[in-house]
Amino acid sequence: MNTPKLTNEERERLLKQEFAQLPSEQWGKLTSESLFGYLDMKTGRPFDMSVGIQVWEQMHKNPDETSTVDEFIRVYIQAEDILRSKIQNADNNLVDYHAKRKEAMMKLEEIKQAEVVNLYGVMEGSTLTVADISCHNLRQSSFNQRAMPLVSLECEGQHFDTSPSTNFQNPAWPEVFVFQISSGIDDLKAKVLTSERQELLGQSSVKLGILRDQQKLEEWFDLVDQNGVPTRGRIRLTLQWVYSKAKYMGEIIKKWDQHIKLQDEEKQEYKRDLEALQEPFYLIQEAYYPGQAIKRPPTIQPSRMQTQYPAQENPPQQIMPDQMQQQQQPYFPPPPMNEYPNPMYHNQVSKGDEYYNNLTNHFAPMAVSRAPEPPEPAEKWQRITNATMIFYVLVAVTINLLRADFLDLVVPSLYFLGHFMEKLSRMNVVVICGLILLTVISDFLWLYLFAEQWWSVETGRYMLDHNPLLRKIIVVLSVVFLFSKGWALYSLAHVRRNSNYPRIQ
Repeated sequence: MNTPKLTNEERERLLKQEFAQLPSEQWGKLTSESLFGYLDMKTGRPFDMSVGIQVWEQMHKNPDETSTVDEFIRVYIQAEDILRSKIQNADNNLVDYHAKRKEAMMKLEEIKQAEVVNLYGVMEGSTLTVADISCHNLRQSSFNQRAMPLVSLECEGQHFDTSPSTNFQNPAWPEVFVFQISSGIDDLKAKVLTSERQELLGQSSVKLGILRDQQKLEEWFDLVDQNGVPTRGRIRLTLQWVYSKAKYMGEIIKKWDQHIKLQDEEKQEYKRDLEALQEPFYLIQEAYYPGQAIKRPPTIQPSRMQTQYPAQENPPQQIMPDQMQQQQQPYFPPPPMNEYPNPMYHNQVSKGDEYYNNLTNHFAPMAVSRAPEPPEPAEKWQRITNATMIFYVLVAVTINLLRADFLDLVVPSLYFLGHFMEKLSRMNVVVICGLILLTVISDFLWLYLFAEQWWSVETGRYMLDHNPLLRKIIVVLSVVFLFSKGWALYSLAHVRRNSNYPRIQ
């Protein structure tokens, strides 16, 4: 970042000037509410609390959980240095990643010109590498409990054996074996044998298809006997099959692209945190970015604060702490944080509104106009429930064409009757919910007793002489109906909770 380097002393001096409007008695007794409220005022809108809380947590506190402006300045300088260091490291990483990606692209072009593949899509000279073989909890030999185990590997007519191991139960072989692969159709077979009698202790088969990404795979495989029955023990293999260097290099380039994307996202996040940290402090921004148009705190923020402020003819002048005694002004502190359910919600509009109203009375008395209140949630859930009940009626009528279940028609009738007569009390809602639960029990019984016969193409009892397709549709609709009744109960619960109708005694 090509920005001027400010010393700690310069930043401390500028930050003290930024806190000139804070009453002198609060410099040594700084609460979180007064700090965040002051930063709100300096920013012109609610300060970013994701940054603010991290700064407050790093500040040393007095026994009464207050701190000082000097402590805030110390933590601010430390946080700014850390963020700038992270941004610089991210820039260095991005330069390195782009260079390596460019190098991989050049190698990819060279490989494409030289690589030849066969009908199986496998290049000439394709290799399967098997390394770091180990076993766990092997069964003992039937003939000699101290027989030394070894692993026999086979693929596409090629065969390799490890050396015998003196560890009878959990052997390991730090050896590397390379197979020449021409098709990739055959499996890799790994057999665990005794070195003396070649007794089979267990075997496993690995399909090369799981190595199609050409990345190194380290995996444990269960062992089976000669009949394919699981037996005691497992074998670990480290595998890599390179069947196309061009595709392999392409995957490497994709990985570099992913690294570049993630690193750039981290860098942007660090920059956003740094901008949020510096936003309340106009003098700091002017020092770091000379000649640039620095955005001063706005005097009108209807969209965020829902409060309009006219321009001030004589805005308050910044004064140093030692001048506070000669130019003391009344201060309206923000409301205590315990009035809010969670201090994380400090940046919500409600807190900013209240605090900014106090600041408005302090600097320029004026009329405050508020935006209209949002609609009540009851209206939203009333509309949702109406739509649900309309769907309820349509499905109920369709089902009753074949399956007589008139209780399902009674439920929406009671609901709409109460709704249009404006007598849908909370008790009425409870009654309707109870009736829906009865219909749900009826539906479950019907599906259990009769659904199988209705799904059949045969005719007989239970009105099965109708069109088989229509009977199947009724069964499907019955299942859908159960889900719609569940949603109806959920929406009715919200209607009851937010109902404005009087409760029936």
